Amino acid sequence: MRISVVIATAFRPAVLTRALASLRSQRDADWEAWVVDDGDGAGAERARALRDPRIHGIVNPGRGQVDARNAAIVRAEGDAICWLDDDDWLEDAGHLRAIADALAGGPALLHRGGWLVAVDDDGQETGRDAFDLPADADSLRRDNTLLNPGLAYPRALHRELGLLDRELDGYYDWDWYLRVTAAGVPLRQLAGLGVAYRVHPGNRSRRPSLDRERRFAALCAKHGLQTVMKHHVGVWLERSAPDGSA
Repeated sequence: MRISVVIATAFRPAVLTRALASLRSQRDADWEAWVVDDGDGAGAERARALRDPRIHGIVNPGRGQVDARNAAIVRAEGDAICWLDDDDWLEDAGHLRAIADALAGGPALLHRGGWLVAVDDDGQETGRDAFDLPADADSLRRDNTLLNPGLAYPRALHRELGLLDRELDGYYDWDWYLRVTAAGVPLRQLAGLGVAYRVHPGNRSRRPSLDRERRFAALCAKHGLQTVMKHHVGVWLERSAPDGSA
């Protein structure tokens, strides 16, 4: 099984380098990667400079992060799609092999736990917490508990369900999970902590912008959700509280 890794990037060639290094360290896996640059082109150039025939660097033909991801998806040739943001990375060198093995058993929306890695303004790691929460179709209507870099699914789902919804911008991922599970595709969790999700300074207290609030309202209206805005750190803090539940 060949896996197409979708990477959107903008103005962060240094952190992209780590993501690509973690990808190239994968063992026993057949993969390709599409790095779509939504910035000044430095990320696409960094990808091409590796001279790895499995890694393709292009400039976003559209505008915004969702267009960048969709540009990668339409060019993908693999049997499965795997997401990896430019500032995240794969901790388990067998992660892509685990995806291939799991999807060999039938279509599913795969997710995997990992680490919330806190970094300072200089990009240095200051701590990490395990994020490994169970999820099902009902729980996803309350909270998005899936880590973006731990996601994978059959590419054929896009032929059935369409591309990512660009109108929802940063909520494209949660929207996709809800669309896939509503279509009856099973949700399956891979064992272990296999990915790293970078947490930037201020994530614990940052107030959402008006545009983000508008996009969240659109997500809720689209799926009939009755929930409130949270980011992954907020969900983790809530579930880790003494009276929280996972």
